Amino acid sequence: LCAEIETVAEVAGRGRDVLQLVLGGGSATELDDSQLARLMTTLQRQWRLPADAVFVAECDPRRADGARLALLRGLGFRAVTFGVLDLDTEVQCAIGRCQSGALIDDVCDLARASGIAIVNLDLMIGLPRQTEHGWRRTLERVLAMAPDRITLARYRHRPWQAPVQQLIDVDDLPDTATIHALAQCAGSMLRAAGYRWIGADHFVLEGDELSQALDAGRLRRNLVGYTGQPPSPVLGFGAGAVSDIDGDLYWNEPLLPNWRAGVRGGDLPIVHARCPSEVERRRRGAIEQLMCALELPVEHAR
Repeated sequence: LCAEIETVAEVAGRGRDVLQLVLGGGSATELDDSQLARLMTTLQRQWRLPADAVFVAECDPRRADGARLALLRGLGFRAVTFGVLDLDTEVQCAIGRCQSGALIDDVCDLARASGIAIVNLDLMIGLPRQTEHGWRRTLERVLAMAPDRITLARYRHRPWQAPVQQLIDVDDLPDTATIHALAQCAGSMLRAAGYRWIGADHFVLEGDELSQALDAGRLRRNLVGYTGQPPSPVLGFGAGAVSDIDGDLYWNEPLLPNWRAGVRGGDLPIVHARCPSEVERRRRGAIEQLMCALELPVEHAR
């Protein structure tokens, strides 16, 4: 990973400002302390990391202890995302991800005690064995934890893309009517608790910087999520990562051994690139407008 960063910096130019850094895929709890420190040192050698840059770490709550969260804060991360999905034990058994509400509550407290300013909890609807009753209980427990942000994603059953989904019994998946009811329930409960619906799947408190960006017309959605930052290139690192440079998209080799071999050979591990046409760029802009403002001005629809 460090070698890929150094290779990209040689091509893209060193000394640029990093506006946003997202450590995704659970890497924040997969890498050990020395690896995390080395990763940040590598980034700092190539580019500037201003004090007002937004650093976000996605963590597996089952592996995030106080020491790890304190290290992340010391490395500059001020926002953390914990994957909760659902707290109903039946649902957790069906997806093979068991974690108690007490554990989530503890890691939220540990994050705040470490100086993390923004705690985001990821929830998901459409999971096997979800019911409106169990979902309501999950939302009640999550709201009691008072996270700064809540993300509400939709499960997509695509075992041909994610082989691990082959372990899920399709007969346990909720039907369309139930999924709609779950979404309606979440929207009602979260708004009643003081959260504002941002874009397609985010709920934030009124004073949140994303809420302010929406009011100011600055809210955008890039490859890593919603942001109030101005448009800028997005560089993705790691197996399967995607980069966006001036609207052109670049995909890294998705298979870890092949990605690693390419990087160690000193090459950019890009296996596919796409330069969208003008029509495709306009369509992408229209989709972003819809996902951010939930409306589409006439000029974007032409």
